[in-house]
This record gives sequence, structure tokens and C-alpha cells, in this order.
Amino acid sequence: MPSPITRPGAVLAASLATLLLTAPGASAAEPPPAKFTNQQSKLCIRLQDNQLISDCYGTSREMTWTLVAPHLAPVEYRYMRSRFNSGCPWVDGTTITLTPCTDGTQQVWVMVRYEPQAPPAGMAGLRLQSLNTRKCLDTDAARDWAIVPNTCSNFSTSQQWNIPLDAFNAIFTE
Repeated sequence: MPSPITRPGAVLAASLATLLLTAPGASAAEPPPAKFTNQQSKLCIRLQDNQLISDCYGTSREMTWTLVAPHLAPVEYRYMRSRFNSGCPWVDGTTITLTPCTDGTQQVWVMVRYEPQAPPAGMAGLRLQSLNTRKCLDTDAARDWAIVPNTCSNFSTSQQWNIPLDAFNAIFTE
């Protein structure tokens, strides 16, 4: 009995399989864990009681994040998984909470190079924008450097998050 798959259909199927196997994040190694430091406050994104706070005190695991690429997404799309409890930050309107990672779009962050001010040596600046709300991760000096979602700016150093160059390069060379 002849196969129901035609030659053009077989070529299309092979092309799709190749695309799936070579998509960003599909088989590439994850970048090294990253510690995010705010350019303006010089404080870190740290996990405390399932909340993101800005200080650089505590254990290293409370301040390091694994940047996981969603399947078939552009290289700048990442989940931020806490190395302390494996939770992911989620923006819900005006708050940011850490919830169990679901790999849903509400936990995807768009990471683009962003340096309104030169970062320290060995670091690269990023802007972290929620794919779900289009808000950027920001700090609020009036609230003791609280981490808040805010409208993205092209000039705000409070939205510049610096990470080590090796982590930055691993993200953008996959």
C-alpha cells in the first residue's frame, strides 16, 4: 500500500523536525547562574519569604538565578528560576511574587541589553521586562529600594540590572 505522505509532505516534516531540534534553548546548555545587581541602588535581587527584595545579604543561593530558555522562544526570553527554592518571579499588576515555576508566559522575562550607565567591569546591563504585563523590573528609592514592576524607560538606571559577562554571553550566543 502506498504511503499517504507525499514527497513535499515528507520534506516539510523533515524541515519542521530540524527546526524543533535546533531551536534556541532546545538543546543548548543553560547559561551559568546569574546574580542581578541594580545599577542605581547597587543592591541584588534576593529572595526572602517568597518575595523579591533588594539587598545583597544572605546566602549566595538566595541571590542567584538560573535563566532557562522557553522552548522555541527567541533567545532573549527567559524564565528566572531561584536557585534557593526553584520558584519563578511573576508580575501580577502592581506586585511581583515568587510562585512555583509553571513555564507559563506570565513567568517569562524579556532580557535585552540596557546600559543607560556603564556597568562595572566584567558585567553587562540588562532590562528585565515581563512578557505578560510588558512592565519592567524596577526599584523604588522612596520605598527602601523595593523591587516593583514599572513602565519601561529608556533612561532609568533603576531598571538596569547588571549580570556577569559570562552569563550575559551565554544567553545571547545560544
